[in-house]
Amino acid sequence: MSVVPPDHEYFFAVGSPETVMSSVWRVWTWPCKSDIYISEQGSVNSFKASLHQDGRYRIGFVQEFVHQQRARGNWNLADRATDKWKATEIALGIQMPFRLLIPASELRQPALGWSTKKQVIWLPAPPSNFAYEIRLYLGNTHVRESITVHSPDGDLAGLWQRPLVNGWVLVLLAKVGFFPDQEQHKVELVRQNILRIAATIPASVLGNGRLRIITQGYEDDGSRHFIDMALDVPILSTA
Repeated sequence: MSVVPPDHEYFFAVGSPETVMSSVWRVWTWPCKSDIYISEQGSVNSFKASLHQDGRYRIGFVQEFVHQQRARGNWNLADRATDKWKATEIALGIQMPFRLLIPASELRQPALGWSTKKQVIWLPAPPSNFAYEIRLYLGNTHVRESITVHSPDGDLAGLWQRPLVNGWVLVLLAKVGFFPDQEQHKVELVRQNILRIAATIPASVLGNGRLRIITQGYEDDGSRHFIDMALDVPILSTA
């Protein structure tokens, strides 16, 4: 497997491994290419989104996960992508195809023995009833001299910036905002619905009960948002 150069990948998470934490998220690119990939560690390492230079965006399961499921006879779909969409501009020369929400309510203690050798940027846990919003922007420097984004509903902090080919640049920004009760209610409904089928999930997947999932939403401009949430599967003692 090819190794991504260190300056072409960025790892971040909310919280800390000593207290409570979100999934660890990875954003990476390849030298001399404009494709961008986003994945996380927590939902069986199965989730990945990809943003391609022709404006196609897709989200689905990683190839290794699909191979494992096919070997077990659990996969019969032709396409591992679960959603595809096209880029739209929110301003001249700027696209925002992807937003990630990480609510304070969804932070959990790390899995027993959790560790990583990667350099992870840890964002401090937000207050109760608040959430981090991670925004991924694509800017075209041929159209505008600088990629400056203004947010009327809160200050944006710069996380990472990566120049791409053909004059494009990837910018990762973050802000903390109030997580509305109706959104929290949606999270709880998703969790309850999935817990109803928890008995069908293999014990090897459930592990120690710290499994995380990604729920998806749709924006009016055609972009997507994803919520990093905890499943909280009850693990029965075998003693």
